[in-house]
Amino acid sequence: GTFTSALNHVPRDRSGTEVYYFSSEVLVHIDRADLACDVLVQIEPQHLQDSEFYFRLFAAAEANKDAILMRRVAERSYQLAPHDPRAAGNYGAMLAMCGEQTDRAVTLSAACLSANPGSIPAKINHAAALINSEMFGSADLILREIDESRLTRAALNQLRFIKLKRALKIGDDREVRRLAALLDKSFLYSVQ
Repeated sequence: GTFTSALNHVPRDRSGTEVYYFSSEVLVHIDRADLACDVLVQIEPQHLQDSEFYFRLFAAAEANKDAILMRRVAERSYQLAPHDPRAAGNYGAMLAMCGEQTDRAVTLSAACLSANPGSIPAKINHAAALINSEMFGSADLILREIDESRLTRAALNQLRFIKLKRALKIGDDREVRRLAALLDKSFLYSVQ
């Protein structure tokens, strides 16, 4: 629309980066994360070696529930900054969400949880990776630590989703039906 066409007058080199960053933040704030992603993708070629750029793009993609973009961006940020717990956590979470490279997802999500032991998202992501690897006992230990009454609606929904995945894998049809009835699909990502 008009907003994104106005950005065509802003240089796409590093001199215009802050305008693009600010624009993307405003767009996310007004619930137009789809446009925020478009804005940032326009300047991606100038930031191919910039992990901070990829963290911003990941946040916009997450707000847009675009798991395909999140997966690509998480991998790139991890390539650029493999020792950054955010990069490892995002990449591990995306591998778990997409059901890919299960051993690597467990390793990365464990590293993220180790760096952030009180983080509920890190616990949920690590439990998801463990469930994908069919390490149900280890996943259950983590899941028991999570107080559902203190979660945001989005986090609670993700927790329910991974518990649903667990129930499907172990063949607990009653639990599958119970959790499926509680899921709010508006909080799910595009690959879920």
